[in-house]
Amino acid sequence: MLTLALDTSTSVGSIAVQRDSEPIQCYLGDDSITHGQRLPGDVLKLLDTIDATLAEVERYVVAVGPGLFTGLRVGIATTQGFAITTDKPIIPISTLDATAWAHRIAVKSEEKILVMLDAHRGEVFANLYDPDSVQAMAAPVVGTPVDVFECWSEMLSNERLFVVGSGAHHARESLTEYCLGCRAASLHVISLAEVMLTMLNGDKYTPVKPDRLSPLYIRKPDAVLVREAQMFKARHKT
Repeated sequence: MLTLALDTSTSVGSIAVQRDSEPIQCYLGDDSITHGQRLPGDVLKLLDTIDATLAEVERYVVAVGPGLFTGLRVGIATTQGFAITTDKPIIPISTLDATAWAHRIAVKSEEKILVMLDAHRGEVFANLYDPDSVQAMAAPVVGTPVDVFECWSEMLSNERLFVVGSGAHHARESLTEYCLGCRAASLHVISLAEVMLTMLNGDKYTPVKPDRLSPLYIRKPDAVLVREAQMFKARHKT
């Protein structure tokens, strides 16, 4: 079985392919070029390097966020287009889940995994994970690091944390007030597409039909926020 995974939740992004359970090729994107410019061309180029075609792909995996709004839309739309054309299923995976999974081996037994992804505007996308099962212990949230810590203050107070993700270093100083101790993973670019392929063993992730695929935004899109702000001003105009 040939599986293709695509992540566009960050400006870099990644693509990976796997035959049966063996990863065979991975590609990190060029963040100087938008996902809209790169796709679907990069996917076709990667398949060409292994002498495969879209018709041979049996299933797709895609990061559904949270992440960069425009990038997610491009990645999800590209995957939907491929899957609809070839009548194949799609497995959606959270960017937060994949980031936690990527660091599972480095976590110490007494630590929980706190994923913090840079959401821009001084905010982070965050969730907390059990180190053994790599299962989320809460619902994902977005806000400033302090907002996140205040929201989870009781849950974090007796914990030692391994903080990972692109927003980890921004938050480490203020986090020490809310937990017993924390350390941050070294920051480096991760191929989340390749990571997602390693998450497919077992039946944890259920394939969906292309038209049922939806992004995990958490934060409202800019256009919605602007519209709500305008409506608020109109209602309170004196």
